[in-house]
Amino acid sequence: MQKRGQISVEFIMLFGMMFFVFILVLGAVIYYSQIKMRESSYIALEDLAYKIKGEVELASEVNDGYQRTFTIPSEINFKEYNLSVTNFELTIKLDEFEFSLFLPEYNGNLQKGANIIKKQGGDVYINT
Repeated sequence: MQKRGQISVEFIMLFGMMFFVFILVLGAVIYYSQIKMRESSYIALEDLAYKIKGEVELASEVNDGYQRTFTIPSEINFKEYNLSVTNFELTIKLDEFEFSLFLPEYNGNLQKGANIIKKQGGDVYINT
Protein backbone atom coordinates (compact mmCIF):
# COMPACT_ATOMS: atom_id res chain seq x y z
CA MET A 1 0.00 0.00 0.00
CA GLN A 2 2.85 2.37 0.76
CA LYS A 3 4.27 1.82 -2.74
CA ARG A 4 1.09 3.30 -4.32
CA GLY A 5 1.27 6.35 -2.09
CA GLN A 6 4.90 6.90 -2.99
CA ILE A 7 4.13 6.64 -6.72
CA SER A 8 1.30 9.15 -6.33
CA VAL A 9 3.54 11.64 -4.51
CA GLU A 10 6.30 11.22 -7.11
CA PHE A 11 3.80 11.71 -9.91
CA ILE A 12 2.44 14.89 -8.34
CA MET A 13 5.97 16.22 -7.77
CA LEU A 14 7.00 15.41 -11.35
CA PHE A 15 3.82 16.98 -12.71
CA GLY A 16 4.40 20.08 -10.58
CA MET A 17 7.98 20.46 -11.82
CA MET A 18 6.92 20.01 -15.44
CA PHE A 19 4.14 22.56 -14.98
CA PHE A 20 6.62 25.03 -13.45
CA VAL A 21 9.03 24.60 -16.39
CA PHE A 22 6.12 25.02 -18.81
CA ILE A 23 5.11 28.29 -17.13
CA LEU A 24 8.72 29.57 -17.31
CA VAL A 25 9.00 28.72 -21.01
CA LEU A 26 5.60 30.27 -21.74
CA GLY A 27 6.61 33.44 -19.91
CA ALA A 28 9.85 33.68 -21.91
CA VAL A 29 7.99 33.18 -25.21
CA ILE A 30 5.47 35.91 -24.36
CA TYR A 31 8.24 38.29 -23.24
CA TYR A 32 10.28 37.86 -26.42
CA SER A 33 7.22 38.06 -28.67
CA GLN A 34 6.32 41.40 -27.06
CA ILE A 35 9.85 42.66 -27.73
CA LYS A 36 9.57 41.57 -31.36
CA MET A 37 6.17 43.27 -31.70
CA ARG A 38 7.60 46.52 -30.34
CA GLU A 39 10.55 46.31 -32.72
CA SER A 40 8.15 45.64 -35.57
CA SER A 41 6.07 48.70 -34.64
CA TYR A 42 9.15 50.95 -34.59
CA ILE A 43 10.41 49.60 -37.91
CA ALA A 44 6.97 50.15 -39.48
CA LEU A 45 6.94 53.70 -38.10
CA GLU A 46 10.37 54.39 -39.55
CA ASP A 47 9.45 52.83 -42.91
CA LEU A 48 6.35 55.02 -43.19
CA ALA A 49 8.37 58.17 -42.48
CA TYR A 50 10.94 57.28 -45.15
CA LYS A 51 8.17 56.36 -47.62
CA ILE A 52 6.61 59.81 -47.20
CA LYS A 53 10.00 61.51 -47.48
CA GLY A 54 10.76 59.52 -50.62
CA GLU A 55 7.51 60.64 -52.26
CA VAL A 56 8.23 64.32 -51.55
CA GLU A 57 11.88 64.03 -52.64
CA LEU A 58 10.91 62.32 -55.88
CA ALA A 59 8.36 65.00 -56.69
CA SER A 60 10.87 67.76 -55.95
CA GLU A 61 13.48 66.23 -58.27
CA VAL A 62 11.35 65.50 -61.35
CA ASN A 63 10.08 67.88 -64.04
CA ASP A 64 6.89 69.91 -63.89
CA GLY A 65 3.74 67.97 -64.68
CA TYR A 66 4.52 65.09 -62.31
CA GLN A 67 1.48 63.80 -60.43
CA ARG A 68 0.99 60.73 -58.32
CA THR A 69 -1.35 59.41 -55.65
CA PHE A 70 0.16 57.68 -52.64
CA THR A 71 -1.53 56.33 -49.54
CA ILE A 72 -0.65 56.87 -45.90
CA PRO A 73 -2.22 54.08 -43.81
CA SER A 74 -4.64 54.98 -41.03
CA GLU A 75 -3.00 52.48 -38.64
CA ILE A 76 0.40 50.93 -38.06
CA ASN A 77 0.27 47.30 -36.85
CA PHE A 78 -3.44 47.76 -36.08
CA LYS A 79 -2.71 50.76 -33.81
CA GLU A 80 -3.62 54.42 -34.20
CA TYR A 81 -0.70 56.83 -34.59
CA ASN A 82 -0.18 60.58 -34.86
CA LEU A 83 1.25 62.24 -37.94
CA SER A 84 2.30 65.88 -37.90
CA VAL A 85 4.44 68.24 -39.95
CA THR A 86 5.89 71.42 -38.44
CA ASN A 87 8.32 73.54 -40.47
CA PHE A 88 8.79 70.58 -42.85
CA GLU A 89 9.73 68.27 -39.97
CA LEU A 90 7.64 65.12 -40.20
CA THR A 91 6.94 63.50 -36.82
CA ILE A 92 5.16 60.19 -36.39
CA LYS A 93 4.22 58.97 -32.90
CA LEU A 94 3.04 55.48 -32.00
CA ASP A 95 2.70 54.43 -28.37
CA GLU A 96 5.99 55.39 -26.70
CA PHE A 97 7.84 55.66 -30.02
CA GLU A 98 8.46 58.84 -31.96
CA PHE A 99 10.32 59.23 -35.25
CA SER A 100 11.13 62.54 -36.96
CA LEU A 101 12.85 63.62 -40.14
CA PHE A 102 12.91 66.66 -42.40
CA LEU A 103 11.07 66.82 -45.72
CA PRO A 104 11.89 68.92 -48.75
CA GLU A 105 9.74 72.04 -49.05
CA TYR A 106 6.22 71.58 -50.35
CA ASN A 107 2.86 73.30 -50.28
CA GLY A 108 -0.25 71.71 -48.79
CA ASN A 109 -0.94 69.16 -46.08
CA LEU A 110 -0.27 65.49 -45.61
CA GLN A 111 -3.14 63.34 -44.39
CA LYS A 112 -3.85 59.72 -43.60
CA GLY A 113 -5.42 58.02 -46.59
CA ALA A 114 -4.94 59.06 -50.23
CA ASN A 115 -2.60 61.97 -50.96
CA ILE A 116 -2.13 63.57 -54.37
CA ILE A 117 1.35 64.95 -54.92
CA LYS A 118 2.26 67.01 -57.97
CA LYS A 119 4.87 69.40 -59.26
CA GLN A 120 3.86 72.59 -61.03
CA GLY A 121 5.92 75.70 -61.67
CA GLY A 122 8.91 74.21 -59.88
CA ASP A 123 6.95 73.75 -56.62
CA VAL A 124 5.65 70.57 -55.01
CA TYR A 125 2.00 70.48 -53.95
CA ILE A 126 0.32 67.89 -51.75
CA ASN A 127 -3.48 67.73 -51.63
CA THR A 128 -4.00 71.20 -53.11
